Amino acid sequence: MYSFNHVKYNYSSATIRTPETDLLKVVKDYIYMRGPISISEYMRIALLHPQFGYYCRSDAFGTKGDFTTAPEISQLFGEMIGIWCLSMWMDLGKPSKMNIVELGPGRGTLMADVLRVCNKFPEFQNAINVNFVERSALLRDTQCEKLGCINVKEILNNKGEKVDNGSGANIGDDQNETMIGYYSKNDNVKVSWYEEIELIPTNQGIPSIFIAQEFFDALPVHQFQLTKEGWCERLVDIETSNDGKHHLRMVLSQTPTIASRAFFKGNKDSKIDLKTIVKNSYMDSDDIVNHTGTLTNTTSSVTTNNDGDRKEEEYEHFNSIEFCPAGIGTAQTIAKRIEADSGAALIIDYGNADTVSSSIRGIKDHQFVSALQEPGLIDLSADVDFKALKLGIDLIQNIECTNVIGQGTFLKNMGIDYRMAALLTNAQNDDELAEKLISGYERLVDGVDGMGELYKVMGIYNVKNKHVTGGNDHQITGFFEPL
Repeated sequence: MYSFNHVKYNYSSATIRTPETDLLKVVKDYIYMRGPISISEYMRIALLHPQFGYYCRSDAFGTKGDFTTAPEISQLFGEMIGIWCLSMWMDLGKPSKMNIVELGPGRGTLMADVLRVCNKFPEFQNAINVNFVERSALLRDTQCEKLGCINVKEILNNKGEKVDNGSGANIGDDQNETMIGYYSKNDNVKVSWYEEIELIPTNQGIPSIFIAQEFFDALPVHQFQLTKEGWCERLVDIETSNDGKHHLRMVLSQTPTIASRAFFKGNKDSKIDLKTIVKNSYMDSDDIVNHTGTLTNTTSSVTTNNDGDRKEEEYEHFNSIEFCPAGIGTAQTIAKRIEADSGAALIIDYGNADTVSSSIRGIKDHQFVSALQEPGLIDLSADVDFKALKLGIDLIQNIECTNVIGQGTFLKNMGIDYRMAALLTNAQNDDELAEKLISGYERLVDGVDGMGELYKVMGIYNVKNKHVTGGNDHQITGFFEPL
């Protein structure tokens, strides 16, 4: 045990002994300078370091990478998202212009399938602009190639000035790259890349449809544990072993950290509700707060008001909590865009109402591994707390969330069974293709062995657009209860 910057640390977790990667050297130097770092900081470095970060790798996605996402499993997934975008455009009154914004677009497979749907509806396709939120220059190039973009002609800095990209030169840390090109199959569809949502132009009266598919799970998390000293934070530190190598381990601060003091406001017991924590995160500085949460040891009861509606007791009791960096902040940014310019959003990710206090894990070769193993060479993710997201979104005027439903239910609501039947008819003379279609379909919708219930879907919409909801609270296209 020792102290650093007036915070004491208790070394109690097992050391993770793995080969020293290039990024581990970076993390080691960082900790030597600053002391143990938050899990949030560790995740940011491990995933987004400009040279050694995981998302700078070209082989992370697909069967040959470390994980496979729904768009890579079957074209059916992206086509249903395309149908949802089309439906929302129609519900919004068929505006002459509409933005489709995808956060963390991976290899661009989802958007390629969405645009193939759009191609069947010329009026809709001519109305849309595609905006990617992507920090990785490597992935931007991959997405550009996937869509067959043409006339990729300019890169803008954060002042809107053109930057010479002929040599692929670095434009500087104080600037943000914005690539602009056009979809090869319809050059009326402009495709733009931004490093942050905030850089996408707004207040132009153009509605936006946001798609966040397996995006929120990769946002960095904080973890807190209640002790007799108050809410302390789990941190990442290094240990020098007898073999001379530096390994990582989790430690627990023995006094509250800056982050825990911000979230819990000096509270020293388990009697604090999640809504209060979310409000604290909304009101404090963005570099510390704006995080989604998952709870453990929850004993909240349910009562009814005079109208018979369910409501939560004022307090929930829990001893540890995982709070995801930038989750609530990102959801609120999306909500503010929808409030200003109209539109809707779709969040698809894995999460569970009964999540444990520590859900962070590493992913390598399609298997779960320790989050501290081989930093920079493994993916990191954590369960998404949709309840916390909703609490954060509820703070934005005129914005509502739908019920949270399983991915399988949503896809069926969007007509995946009808599309599947059509594809099987076309493949009736190709047994291999038919088998592939069936396998992909089952994996997407099956609630037992597949992704159907593990992955959840939540919509966000502007209540001022009454025709979008059809007069039904908390329901938009894809979320209506079946007749």
